[in-house]
Amino acid sequence: MTSGTVVTLAPAPAGPDELAGTARDCQAVGATVLLLPPLGVAAAGAVLAAVREETDLLVQAADPGLGADLVTVPLGTPGPLLADLVAAVGSGGGTPVYEVSAPEHLDVLADLLDRTGPPAPVLVSLVLGSPGGLPGTLVAVADCLRRLPAGAVWSAAGRGATALPVLLAALSAGGHVRAGAADGSGTVPGDPGRADLQLVARAAGLARIAQRPPVPPAAARDLLLGPAPGLLAPRTAPSPTSVEIR
Repeated sequence: MTSGTVVTLAPAPAGPDELAGTARDCQAVGATVLLLPPLGVAAAGAVLAAVREETDLLVQAADPGLGADLVTVPLGTPGPLLADLVAAVGSGGGTPVYEVSAPEHLDVLADLLDRTGPPAPVLVSLVLGSPGGLPGTLVAVADCLRRLPAGAVWSAAGRGATALPVLLAALSAGGHVRAGAADGSGTVPGDPGRADLQLVARAAGLARIAQRPPVPPAAARDLLLGPAPGLLAPRTAPSPTSVEIR
């Protein structure tokens, strides 16, 4: 448990400039990590470059060769491919984020860490509310927490209508949260960037109400990656009042 909350932005797919603008606006209201949407390698690289130019957010991607800070490792990946993915993440210098979306994935995680040894820290993303997966309920979140490795840093996201219940459950249990249009938890017709901004602002506001305010990007780097020698001073984030939310 930490005294602050890492808020991950999960935006809808868009072009590099649009995603960079959304990331910049969402950092202003409390986002600390950007989860790249599914994109081709060239497009993902362009988004990564644009986001790093515009913001101080950590970036999480699915491709271990992209150079992102964090790399998603879906624990539903078949065994041999999972081993290859974990090895690629390690050789690429990224930090793995183990994605759990079904109960059996927790067994896969335990077996994987037994064989490879736990990284420091163990980062786990619980994704609930998908058809056939973990239900988006407080009970499901609690059941997962009982089975996580000791000291794991975890976040939770609910898909669709489960987004808010899962967000509240995560905050109450000391976890971190994810918000954005990619999870199907809210839309503004014709303007997914505004939906992302509204959802991140809601998550950050609830984190403050829970007395676990959003963790700034520099502090999130220490929490998720460990202190980096010679880290540049972070850019001053825009004032939240400079971003209009309707």
